[in-house]
Amino acid sequence: MMKLYARYCDTVVFTSTTNAFPMQLPNLRVIGQGVDTEKFRVLGKERNKDLVIVGRIAPVKRLESIIFILTHLNLKYGIAPKVDLYGPISGQDKKYKEHIDHLICEQKLNDQIIFHGPVRQDALPEIFNTHKLLVNFSDTALDRVVVEAMACGLPVFSTNNCVREIIPDAYHDILTCVDQHENHALLAELIYSLLLLPDAIRTHIGRDLREIILHHHSDITLFDRMLAEIGNYEK
Repeated sequence: MMKLYARYCDTVVFTSTTNAFPMQLPNLRVIGQGVDTEKFRVLGKERNKDLVIVGRIAPVKRLESIIFILTHLNLKYGIAPKVDLYGPISGQDKKYKEHIDHLICEQKLNDQIIFHGPVRQDALPEIFNTHKLLVNFSDTALDRVVVEAMACGLPVFSTNNCVREIIPDAYHDILTCVDQHENHALLAELIYSLLLLPDAIRTHIGRDLREIILHHHSDITLFDRMLAEIGNYEK
């Protein structure tokens, strides 16, 4: 239905990133997202927790990846980071949650992957500010939580092309892996390398990512970005 509407739109079609929209249209304009960068900001808290995943518990989030990644790290290094997972489960995804629970038990990861259930949005800044890294394995559009995490100065590791599109080129090789997203051994090593970085370097990365959000994904400038693109289109 969206494709039908978009094809017959006679003005401008907006998208957060090029890769987030499934069609090539002459009137397509990339304007980023509109995140509240006053609410989602750096709070100066100690980032003493390892990994966090935020989002609904569904197949498109590819949560199997984190299980295989932790298994690899356990086998190779004898230890693995802990993962806090926040998100709701819809009725149609209950079987998927059961599948994930079975894998976790099978790999003996019950103490390393903790499901916290759904969480209010106003609790997310605190969560993002107390973790070292957000991981995101979705391969659909640009997940809003990724942008919110970046606004909080939290480094993000993702297999999503949309995330790769919005971060600086200098960080592509360390924060994204889109071509080998099924290579869990490689993903594990990349994530482990990020966790081993000195806190000061991760803080520096987080500050760079927040700057990207302030300039291209803030709700303060979203309407201006839309108007500018409409003005350019009309010319």
